[in-house]
Amino acid sequence: MIRVRELTKVRAGKQALSKVDLSVERGSVAAIIGESGSGKTTLLRCINGLEAFDSGTVECFGATLSGGERPSRERLTALRREVGIVFQGYHLFPHLDVMGNLTLAPKTVAHEAADALEGRAHELLARFGLADKARSHPSALSGGQQQRVAIARALMMRPKALLLDEPTSALDLRSAADVLALVRELASEGQTLLISTHALAFARKACAVVHVMSEGQRVESGAPEQVLGEPKHAATRRLLSVSED
Repeated sequence: MIRVRELTKVRAGKQALSKVDLSVERGSVAAIIGESGSGKTTLLRCINGLEAFDSGTVECFGATLSGGERPSRERLTALRREVGIVFQGYHLFPHLDVMGNLTLAPKTVAHEAADALEGRAHELLARFGLADKARSHPSALSGGQQQRVAIARALMMRPKALLLDEPTSALDLRSAADVLALVRELASEGQTLLISTHALAFARKACAVVHVMSEGQRVESGAPEQVLGEPKHAATRRLLSVSED
């Protein structure tokens, strides 16, 4: 599904990522955990082609991105149709209502018919508890509602894999619980997910694999019960001690 090999990225003279290896299999749910600044977001952005990297490779559905290259717009578009991303800051278009946000990409990129798109968008909004928000603008929505809209927008492209960058970081406890419940529902349906998160309880319950990042390196990987129950690396033990406090 997704294969990252020896991925290295230098930013401002410092290594943001250093020889990262990581795999996500079809239909599985994987978490990336780590302290702020450990490279989680940068890694997701490299996988989606939003940031170039210096060396290594990213393979997704037969498409390959290589370090030091500038891939064509066509190759990036094809990749992003297969691998969607939901940003930490939502990145909804403020001048468009919810329906406009959901239908813009499949209309302009996939050239789908407007009627079919609106029908699919209404189905997703109803499923996410947002049936009455189709004509609302992002500024009229709560943080939790905006996050659910952002997830629905990514799903409108019917991606084979979905990258989620800290989906609950800016939410109150109730909104965070609602979003995590939605993510768990997607996981139960076989949606392939790679999630950067600080929610260790969620990673423990909903993910098949947990990857730990520290200072731009993947320092530990394995099943949640092993990584979070019997951590081998100091960075993992440090994360667990902070969460327990």
